[in-house]
Amino acid sequence: MSEPPILAEEDDAALSLLRRQYLAVIPLRLWNWPSTLPAVDAVISTVVDHPLAMANPPPTKHRLRFLKVWLDKLERVGTADCSELYERIALLVAGNTDNEDWCYKSYWLSASVAITLYESTKMVSAATTGLCTWNGALTLAEWVLENTGLFEGKTVVELGSGIGLAGILLAKGCKASRLVLTDHSQDVLNTLRDNIVLNRVTAEAQHLDWTDGDAAVQSLAKVAPDVLIASDVVFDPELCTALAGVINGLLTTATKPCELYIASTVRNPATLVQFVAELRGHGLVVTPKVLSTASQIFPRTDTFSVEFHHVAAAAQEHGGGGGGGGSGGDGYAVEVGRYGAETDAVDAVDAVEDDSK
Repeated sequence: MSEPPILAEEDDAALSLLRRQYLAVIPLRLWNWPSTLPAVDAVISTVVDHPLAMANPPPTKHRLRFLKVWLDKLERVGTADCSELYERIALLVAGNTDNEDWCYKSYWLSASVAITLYESTKMVSAATTGLCTWNGALTLAEWVLENTGLFEGKTVVELGSGIGLAGILLAKGCKASRLVLTDHSQDVLNTLRDNIVLNRVTAEAQHLDWTDGDAAVQSLAKVAPDVLIASDVVFDPELCTALAGVINGLLTTATKPCELYIASTVRNPATLVQFVAELRGHGLVVTPKVLSTASQIFPRTDTFSVEFHHVAAAAQEHGGGGGGGGSGGDGYAVEVGRYGAETDAVDAVDAVEDDSK
C-alpha cells in the first residue's frame, strides 16, 4: 500500500464529477455523466492519472471499463483524437486479471481531504459484511463533516467500524482528543488497522463483541467516551437485542454524559423498528435526526434510504446535540438517489463483458 499523496487544487465541476466516481469505483452503469465531455488529455491527467489513482489504483476491470465507455462516448461525438485511449486500453487488456477480490477505493472530498480504503469487492467476505463500505457509513461520514465541532476535544468511539470510512474521516477532519474504532471480526480489524496506517491518522482499533454483554460494556466504560457513532450495525435481528443492551449499559452507567449517533440503511424496515423498540424498551431516548440531502457528497451505489437517530439516556437527554432537529415518526429517511447513467455507451460495453462491481 502507498500513502495517499498530497492533492492538487480542485478543478472544474465536470472533471471533479468524473474523478469522484472513478476513484470511488462506482459501477459505470450508475454514473452521472457531465453534459459536456471534457478534453481527453484533461480526463487522463486529472482522473485516470490522478495521484490517488496512481498511488493506489482502482481495480483493473474498473479502469478498463471506464476507458471503453469514455472512448465510446467520444467516438459518438466524433471530434476527439482517441489514440491515447486506445493505447491505454491495450495496456490494461494485456495485464488484465480476473481475480480482483480486493481493491482500493478513494473518496475525494476536497483538495486537502481524501480517504483511500483497501476493501473487499464482495459484499460478504471472510464470513463478514464488514470488509466493504456501505451507504450508512457514507451518510455518517457526511454528517461528521457537517458537525466537526461536536467532536472537538472529545473521546469518540465507533461501534462496528468496518474498514473505517467514517472513523478515519473523523480522525482527519475533527479534533477529537481520542478516537477508538471497534469491531468484532479479526479480519476486519486487521484491514481497519491497515487503512488507519494508509491514511496516516491517529486512531485505535479495538476488538468489541456485543454478544459479550457486561464484558463489552466494561470495555467501553474503560474508554469513557463522550460520543458514540455507528453505521450499518442494524442488519441482523438476532444481534439487535445484544447491541441495544450494550448501548443501554454504557449510556446509563457512564460517569459523564455520553450520546450515540447512528445511521442505518433500511433494507428490512422491521429490523430497524425492532432495534428502536429495544432501545426505547430500556428507557433510552431515541430521537430521529433530519439530514439534508444537499449534504450528500459521496456517490451511492443503491437506492436504499438511510435513517439517522440520536440516542441518549433519559437523565442525560439535552436536545440531541448537533446535526439538525428531530422530526416526527420513528426516523428520518434520507433518500439515496442512484447515480443516473446514459445507458447507450454503458450497455454497449455490458454486452461484451461483466460489470466491474
